Amino acid sequence: MAQGKVRDKRKEAFWRGTVRRQGQSGLTVRAFCRKYELRETAFYFWRRELAERDATDRRRAARPPGSRPGRSPREGFGSQAVRGARS
Repeated sequence: MAQGKVRDKRKEAFWRGTVRRQGQSGLTVRAFCRKYELRETAFYFWRRELAERDATDRRRAARPPGSRPGRSPREGFGSQAVRGARS
């Protein structure tokens, strides 16, 4: 999800509940969507979207405060010889 994009909390809550109910129903996605008059494509989109949001939120929570996303310390930085340098 793009940074700064506002999440619609009501829509997200609806789809979280819907995805949970489908899993508990014992019905296939197709049968569940037919029964509740949902589009399968919307169901699959939201199931994937919510999984991605949860993964992103977990990564953010696991990062130490003040760290930047996508950055990790280089292992062995400074221990390698500089190209062209003579010993």
